[in-house]
Amino acid sequence: MTELRINGYERVQEILRSLYPYLKFKREQTRHLFRALALLNRKKVRDLTSREKLQIVNALVSARKETYQSGKKTSKKLKSDLKAIMEL
Repeated sequence: MTELRINGYERVQEILRSLYPYLKFKREQTRHLFRALALLNRKKVRDLTSREKLQIVNALVSARKETYQSGKKTSKKLKSDLKAIMEL
């Protein structure tokens, strides 16, 4: 197992697209991330509409649900926290 830090939404999307054909266990999670990245790559976060921000929040919550162990936060708490971060 290794950890890697990738900066920038475009770069993250590029790497995920390269890896996607080889993914077996995280394909659905990656699809949710692609939905969020598509919005984030279009414009700056501060320029997103409330609807777009909510779509990102929902995509991230859905991606989190796909993990094997999603941590101590419930989906409801996670969604609440993400909405606060996105100023919704």
